[in-house]
Amino acid sequence: KTSFYIWVLSVTGPSLTRTQATNTPTLMADQLAAVLGTAGLEWLIAAALIAGLVRGFSGFGTAMVFLPVAGQFLSPFEAITAMICMDMIGPLPNMPRAYRDGKPGDVLRLAAGMLVAIPIGVWCLSLVAPQVFRYGVSGITMVLLVALIGGFRYSGALSRAKIFATGALSGFLAGSVGLPGPPVILVYM
Repeated sequence: KTSFYIWVLSVTGPSLTRTQATNTPTLMADQLAAVLGTAGLEWLIAAALIAGLVRGFSGFGTAMVFLPVAGQFLSPFEAITAMICMDMIGPLPNMPRAYRDGKPGDVLRLAAGMLVAIPIGVWCLSLVAPQVFRYGVSGITMVLLVALIGGFRYSGALSRAKIFATGALSGFLAGSVGLPGPPVILVYM
């Protein structure tokens, strides 16, 4: 057996097939079967639909609904990747209004903080067991829920450093547990 993937033409046609050196699916049907065979797929679909409803009504919260469920069936990196794929298109309709009504300088500071801290969060995620990820997602979700219900809001002045720090905390949480929203929500709501 070789240590790299060797692809050869199949005898039955032009489609690619696999050798004994790899177990990588080669046909789209194999990949689809692997996805449909995912344990808990029905729970993941239900969580995604409910998370979409929550986002539609509140404007945030997709990850807080989806990730605790996804963490039960997917690895941490798979759960965060699925969340990113789901959440990439959602904010696009709000972008023109947000740009018009928002503060671009604050957004840039938040983004700069996130860019600094996301790699640190991902590094931390790579060091912990999947159970720690599950508890982290659930714990942060519960803390934010209690804070929102309790009416906790930051009411002080927002300096440039505080905005950068909020972005950095958001980036760390994005990389480590896939929940970038809580710091920003608690500061700006």
